[in-house]
Amino acid sequence: MEAARRAGLTVTGEQQILGALSGTIAEDRIPVLEAVDGVESVDREQIVRLPPPPDAPIQ
Repeated sequence: MEAARRAGLTVTGEQQILGALSGTIAEDRIPVLEAVDGVESVDREQIVRLPPPPDAPIQ
């Protein structure tokens, strides 16, 4: 985890059982993070928004 921090990752969550971290990093630092020994993959957050059904009241 320390190597990921040195690469620029600001850790916001750690899932020790899964061996996963979540956090934020500048876009231009992602290649540096991907090159850290032990980093298997880097996934970007994806936000999906669905509109309400046309006949449903908006809550």
